[in-house]
Amino acid sequence: MDNKELHMMIGGIGTGKTTHSQELVNDLKCKIFSADELAEQYSNENNIEELIDAEFKRQLKSGESFILDGKYLTVEGRKIILDNAKNEGYKIYGYDFGAGNVISLLRRFRKPRRLLKEIWEGIYENDKSSYETPEIEEGFEKINFPRKS
Repeated sequence: MDNKELHMMIGGIGTGKTTHSQELVNDLKCKIFSADELAEQYSNENNIEELIDAEFKRQLKSGESFILDGKYLTVEGRKIILDNAKNEGYKIYGYDFGAGNVISLLRRFRKPRRLLKEIWEGIYENDKSSYETPEIEEGFEKINFPRKS
């Protein structure tokens, strides 16, 4: 890729963001920046969000295109990412997987990542109530709708 591109996965738990990221990685010839993986890596730290933010900014400074795999459910949360990426000259492509549904919750139960079912149920409910549909006006070049489960 000649241009710097950020491919942002947007959606609730179990909606297919990571699976789609893994499918895209070879086509786009770039790497995946996973907020979930970093959160696990820094799970013993008190300032997880600051550490993830610093890693994200390092990735932007590298000038390499990448896939951003995380939830990014709200306009406000996406704005921070979009502003930082635009300031570094990136074109941003959104991939909207929606807030999720019972199927996506059941999918998470099958891969619980060391969390109890009750915790995933709470996260799922929070995702549903927090989700704001991404709009091109936020600063995306394009918004794709790969699949919604």
